[in-house]
This record gives sequence, structure tokens and C-alpha cells, in this order.
Amino acid sequence: DFETWDSYSPQGRRPETQGPKYCHSSFDAITVDRQQQLYIFKGSHFWEVAADGNVSEPRPLQERWVGLPPNIEAAAVSLNDGDFYFFK
Repeated sequence: DFETWDSYSPQGRRPETQGPKYCHSSFDAITVDRQQQLYIFKGSHFWEVAADGNVSEPRPLQERWVGLPPNIEAAAVSLNDGDFYFFK
């Protein structure tokens, strides 16, 4: 679903295309938390990928991390306390 998501489209997605779905996209940052939940960041949105592979819809960064600017360059999660760290 990452390659079909389009922040400029009113529905948030590009029209579906024929063929297999592979992830051919670039991201700003990717990190994993202590519960093995994967977080993928692109522009002003993020996705959560559960350990079983289920992927959330794109969500605004501000929904979870108020004040976080878009287009971060790196993200990390502390294994000690679970805090997220972002770099721009």
C-alpha cells in the first residue's frame, strides 16, 4: 500500500494499477519500538506495521507527536524507556 499512497490525492491514494504490489518507495525514517512495532515516516505522515505484518493507514505525525516537523531524517526508540527520538 505504500506505493499507492499519495498525499496530493483527495482520497490519499493513487488509482490502483495491475500487477503485484511491491514496496517501491522511499521513506524519511524507519524505526522499531520495544514491542517490535515498526514505524515508517514519510513527509508529515507515519505508518505502523505490526509484528504480524498488518499495516495501518497513513496517519499525521501531529496525531501522535505534537510539534514534530515533517520530513524527519532519522528516528530511534530507546530500549530502556521506550522514548522516541527524532533527528532533522
